[in-house]
Amino acid sequence: GMNDYWQPTTNPVCWRTWECTIYNRWGGVVFTSTDPEDKWLGEAMLGDHYVADGVYFWQIRASAWNLTKVVDRTGTVTLFR
Repeated sequence: GMNDYWQPTTNPVCWRTWECTIYNRWGGVVFTSTDPEDKWLGEAMLGDHYVADGVYFWQIRASAWNLTKVVDRTGTVTLFR
């Protein structure tokens, strides 16, 4: 019931465009979304299995309604079941 998913903390109505991608340590994409309200449950890209415990790299590229430049943020999320 706690920490069952990963999701960026943001106000979804602020974004004109949104792309969130999560990569494994080899650079393979395990999750991608264009909806700021989507949650990553620790599933692989096809949703047919869960990924292994470990550190995953995330990248968000978005443009806000009131900005002309693209916001580019990165970070890590540690998955531990």
